[in-house]
Amino acid sequence: MDIDYNVHIGYNDFRTQIMTVEDLLYRFNETDETSSVTSFRRPTQAQSSRIIESVLLGMPQPVLYIDDTNEERVVIEGAEHMYAYYAFCKKGLRLSSLYFKKDQYEGRTFPDLSPLAQSNILNTKITVNVLNPGLTPHERFGIYLCLKSRIDATSLQWCRSKIFGKKYQWIRDLAKNVLRMSRTETIESLVCYMLVGKYYNLFLEGGGLTQIDAAANLIMEQVYDGGFESDVKDDFRQVLISYFEQRGQIIIRPKAVALYLSVLYNLYNNRKTRNQLDKLFNEEGRRYYALLRTDDSAETFSRVIAEILTRIR
Repeated sequence: MDIDYNVHIGYNDFRTQIMTVEDLLYRFNETDETSSVTSFRRPTQAQSSRIIESVLLGMPQPVLYIDDTNEERVVIEGAEHMYAYYAFCKKGLRLSSLYFKKDQYEGRTFPDLSPLAQSNILNTKITVNVLNPGLTPHERFGIYLCLKSRIDATSLQWCRSKIFGKKYQWIRDLAKNVLRMSRTETIESLVCYMLVGKYYNLFLEGGGLTQIDAAANLIMEQVYDGGFESDVKDDFRQVLISYFEQRGQIIIRPKAVALYLSVLYNLYNNRKTRNQLDKLFNEEGRRYYALLRTDDSAETFSRVIAEILTRIR
């Protein structure tokens, strides 16, 4: 089984449009807008108010990046501003904690403003870069990461859920089933890295380097194009549950934990080999973790798995 690593991304994959706030409110319904902002990053009333204050002051607004390649429009970057525009102009946001215009606009809603102030907000021009159709999910994910101002487990899994849709949903369901917590982004990252561990042989050959999140996406896109078999889901679930029952639910180094779980999965969770694995990690764990901390490639991750399996089997 071969993976196609070729990437074709260029200037022509975007189109630039100048839109007004009113145009954006017309083009984006509430579902589009709210789904682009995770609850973790949703701006507070004060933050949204400051964004509206910047519009009232006539300040240039940040560029928006939008993915319009699927049925659901996704604001890749700039979602907090879109949320503020929508909340104030459509949902009755009351301005608070203003810095410059407190005496003039504090406590006001959009209908409270003068017709001129309302018009100035709605006619504010914003540069919008729109992602064109034709890119693979793997390529779109990479673009999302290049544009996101914050990269963490929440951002990574939000990007995957938007791009892979139902194909990603089983990972989210598995994470919730294992720990039954409201926030499962770190567990979802573990499962994605475990996919790389399951197919580590694919990344042992060749002279290139593949970032581990890119490798997980390539597997979801190309290896399991039709979805994941139930036995994979069940085996992953058993490995995760057995780990958390033994080690607890605190995850400090997701890639390091994923390394252990990937080896455990490849050993079929045999008790004898698990004891050997625990002993080896006690002796060599620091070296393995140091390698993963300085190199986030799937190739290094896979070589370490291969080394551990060779030493145990």
